[in-house]
Amino acid sequence: GTPPMSPYEGYSHAWLNDLSLTANDVDSVRFFCTSSNHNRVVHFSVTNDWIKSAIVSGSGSGNLISYWTRETIKFSDHTGYLPDQTDSTDSATDLVAETPFYKSDFYHWGIGASGSRWECDDAPYKTGNAYAATTNHQIWFKMRYAIPDDASFFTFINECLEEAPVDGECVSWASTKNYGTMRYWNTSLVTDMS
Repeated sequence: GTPPMSPYEGYSHAWLNDLSLTANDVDSVRFFCTSSNHNRVVHFSVTNDWIKSAIVSGSGSGNLISYWTRETIKFSDHTGYLPDQTDSTDSATDLVAETPFYKSDFYHWGIGASGSRWECDDAPYKTGNAYAATTNHQIWFKMRYAIPDDASFFTFINECLEEAPVDGECVSWASTKNYGTMRYWNTSLVTDMS
């Protein structure tokens, strides 16, 4: 996959295993979408192990309704019906390219499902507005491990840039650590970056 370069333009994605990350590196997964068909916002996060594994590999194999309806955390702007009203799941080989969770015939999460269905908390194929909406779908992950606030931060910078001096995409280095490549580092604990 190709990592997204803009949160608002184009279509791109990368599975976390493309970035040398595993499910153990993921603290939580956050889902967000809006649609020009309505004013609802779907914005929630989950911490269950199946969804963490799914965003690493992209596989929807073993998907269950309970993964989407239990223990979700809604953000303050969440006004959507999903994920709470989920009554069906898709176990496609490409989790993002189908409808991983939805309420049959009413509310779908689809990012190019079946090649042309971009759905956010609706089912436009059931209305006169089929596929005319503009949608914004985003999936983020939060790293479990933060870079420590000590000299190792500067050691990590040097080691990573030694492998990938232009962009910090030090895949070999990342495969032996729990932090990913430089662009994905969680530096929330680092107090001195000088």
